[in-house]
Amino acid sequence: MGRSSEDPWFVYFLWSPTTLKFYIGVSNNPEKRLLKHNGILKGGARFTRGGQPWRIVYVEGSFAKGDALRRERALKKLGRQKKIDFLVKGAWNPLSSRFERLKGAKMPVFSCGTFIRTT
Repeated sequence: MGRSSEDPWFVYFLWSPTTLKFYIGVSNNPEKRLLKHNGILKGGARFTRGGQPWRIVYVEGSFAKGDALRRERALKKLGRQKKIDFLVKGAWNPLSSRFERLKGAKMPVFSCGTFIRTT
């Protein structure tokens, strides 16, 4: 059975330890979307083809689709440093270390602003 248009939508941040870049997207199934971005399933964004493996570092929701798209647009307008500040220095964020040396670092996985596990 397919998803309904009323299913919740989520905004997510991906991070590539290969390219040290972020990608922000929306999906009603972020875990499945990550498989697409990493080339395991068909359908990832062109931007993410070169940075595999991608890791989900933040998920926020649940939104109506239009609200998720507006939130994605607002987050994409942030510069790189403001995105890092959002992820690291947010009041909800349990990280205490700085985000300076990302390559090879273990990134925390968040869901709705709550720490889940480290990948």
